[in-house]
Amino acid sequence: MTDYKNLIKLSAIASMVKDEFRGKEYWDIEKCSAAYGLAKVCPEGCRACIFRPNSKGVVARPKFLLSEKEFIKDAKRKALMGARNYKIVAPIRGLDNPALLKKAVRIIKSIRKEVPQIKQICASLGLLTKEAARALRDAGVSEYNHNLESGRSYFDSTRYSLRHTYKDKIDTIINAYEAGMGICSGILVGEGEKMSDRIELFSTIRDLKNGKGKIIIDSSPFNIFVPVTLEHVANKRISAEEILMSLCMFRIMCPNVKILPNAGRAYFSDYLALTYFIADGRSIHGAYLTKGVTEKQDKKIMEIIKKTI
Repeated sequence: MTDYKNLIKLSAIASMVKDEFRGKEYWDIEKCSAAYGLAKVCPEGCRACIFRPNSKGVVARPKFLLSEKEFIKDAKRKALMGARNYKIVAPIRGLDNPALLKKAVRIIKSIRKEVPQIKQICASLGLLTKEAARALRDAGVSEYNHNLESGRSYFDSTRYSLRHTYKDKIDTIINAYEAGMGICSGILVGEGEKMSDRIELFSTIRDLKNGKGKIIIDSSPFNIFVPVTLEHVANKRISAEEILMSLCMFRIMCPNVKILPNAGRAYFSDYLALTYFIADGRSIHGAYLTKGVTEKQDKKIMEIIKKTI
């Protein structure tokens, strides 16, 4: 049974932490865009990923862009829609293939040249070596996304990935950071983990610091598990109250991290407006894989809340 009184108290504490450490300058909606390409099926086989081989009954997959011309056309279209951040996502293990790295670098440079409206290019291209990280940074990638998803214990005990380790993920984040890119690393709530697993994950994010004691993860998309395959649909969904509690704990434990409610945020249900006081600016990426909260709904809630602050 949910203790609503304590949940509201926890939400109030998380909101105060947000105001103290993040301020209210992050209340504007961010328009981001993502493009999927370079490959169509990832060999890594991660539990919650629809790109793993032999996924049964996939509900939705995004359009894949494979050529340089396709990426440029897509970036121009999204720039006209107002996007200023453009993220290239590839369902691949990483850029250990020299030809693939060269292709990614060429696409990034072309977008920077041909689509000046795009002010920031982000990339989510799997595991990175130090050399690949430097190549991406030199090409113009300002932020690298590599989601931790879960805590180490849950990752190991469930064999979350059959082909890479949790250390591989941490090393990728460090390599990208040391190459000079900002770090975006998301989490996934409701895939079967317990609250203790999430606390371990928040602790990992909090403790990943540079030599000066600064947390190296700048932003973290707060993703809620959305069933998109027949295997996933069979999983029991966690309650909106537990999702909100997880968000509050994340904010309290990682006060300086830019937390972005992202995929599946419709599952906050009646608490969605409350998340605006706990998390940072809203990130609009579009319904690439799932249907959820629309940009129109986000803006409507935002306008109501702005009148109260």
